[in-house]
Amino acid sequence: MRNQPRSPRTALNIWRKKMGRPLKKKFFGDPADPGSQFTVTYWNGTAAVTGYIVKQKGSRRFLCTDDANPAVCNLSTEAVTEGLMNLTMDGQLVKKITGRIAILADDTRYAWIDSDVEAPPAPPSPISITALVNGTEYTITTAGDSDFTLVGAADSIPGTVFTASGPGTGTGTATPT
Repeated sequence: MRNQPRSPRTALNIWRKKMGRPLKKKFFGDPADPGSQFTVTYWNGTAAVTGYIVKQKGSRRFLCTDDANPAVCNLSTEAVTEGLMNLTMDGQLVKKITGRIAILADDTRYAWIDSDVEAPPAPPSPISITALVNGTEYTITTAGDSDFTLVGAADSIPGTVFTASGPGTGTGTATPT
């Protein structure tokens, strides 16, 4: 039996980099459904949100969604900004993932199983100005009727980062950083 003829070499198929071993589709989809789906933090166009993988687009590229805002994101260990996503396993960010091997942020090779898939940590919630702790860094969330300059901030404008000198008074809130 003769060998099948090869397709001619062209610039497209010579330089085309192929995706490595793709992940199994059972890890994609809404984590609320039964199974072991990945939960990721990704940029939905306006903010970093918790979502899930819909489809693998490349070795480190995935289509993610939060049921409302799909986006193609690159797997990263950096803070989530436009075009990036984070995946957490064994308490660490994943740098690269294939088949059953994940390379963690510290370059540790990690053979993972379904139960190692974790939800990312929830972002900190705002707390009342009356609960601020001396020496802790916060970001002003809402000023309310509080004067944040009395507890170490340069002003009382939401978004201002400051180190608290202790609790304050009023209805303002701040988020630990």
